[in-house]
Amino acid sequence: MKYWKCKCGKCEAFGSDSPPPCISCSDCGTDYTGNKPIEHLWSIEQVETDEGLKPLSRCRYCYKTKGQIEKENK
Repeated sequence: MKYWKCKCGKCEAFGSDSPPPCISCSDCGTDYTGNKPIEHLWSIEQVETDEGLKPLSRCRYCYKTKGQIEKENK
C-alpha cells in the first residue's frame, strides 16, 4: 500500500494504484505527488441512448465525463 498527498497535505490518497495525475487539490493546486496536475486526456466513446448512438467524452486518467468534471469545478 502506498500513500500520496498534495503539497499542503489537505488531499491524501492510499492504495496500490497511483491516483490520477489530472486531479488537483482545491487549496494548493498540486496533484497527489505535489506536482502541477496535467490536463485531462479525453477519449470519445459512443454510447447507446433512446435516441441512438451519442458521443460521450471521458478522461483516460480519472474516467470522469466532461459533465462530471464541469459540475465539480462550479
